[in-house]
Amino acid sequence: MPEPSRLQKLQSNRARGPNNAYLAQPIGYTSLRDVLMRYSVRLFRCLLTVLCVSLPAYPFDSPLSDEAVREAYFLGQRHDASFLAKYIKFLPPPKTGPHISSISFLTPFAQSAQFSSNYVGNYSAQQALLDHRGHQEFVRITVEIYLTNSYGALIPNPAATRSSSSPPLIPRHYDF
Repeated sequence: MPEPSRLQKLQSNRARGPNNAYLAQPIGYTSLRDVLMRYSVRLFRCLLTVLCVSLPAYPFDSPLSDEAVREAYFLGQRHDASFLAKYIKFLPPPKTGPHISSISFLTPFAQSAQFSSNYVGNYSAQQALLDHRGHQEFVRITVEIYLTNSYGALIPNPAATRSSSSPPLIPRHYDF
């Protein structure tokens, strides 16, 4: 009779329940296989996260190369703002609360293209390169928030006396 494998020995040592299924292991007991599996899954997730973050971050190379500034110049000279659709996310209005209308994430490349699109006529790729060299690169994030009927510009004054039937209203703080 052949000798059972190590896995078969481990499985035969476990308690079996109805339907021949393995019962849960006692609390505090973790097999080496489970520990190694957990760490290998964590390692895989970590590598996957690094890959997912680093590949999309490629367009954020800083400083922009001369070639990238030139590409941004020609993209902006088309005077077609459709390229900005990749950088701006529009959100639907909520049922209650303030309306976060849009969030824009403009990279140095998008800012250069947008800057170039503001010029008509007497502007060249060489001038765009010179203009870019004189400025520091940064990412511009803009969040547009609108007040709604359920989240208005005026709020009841918390310091007002309780005797009046309707408390006086004061403007909402600018950074609500």
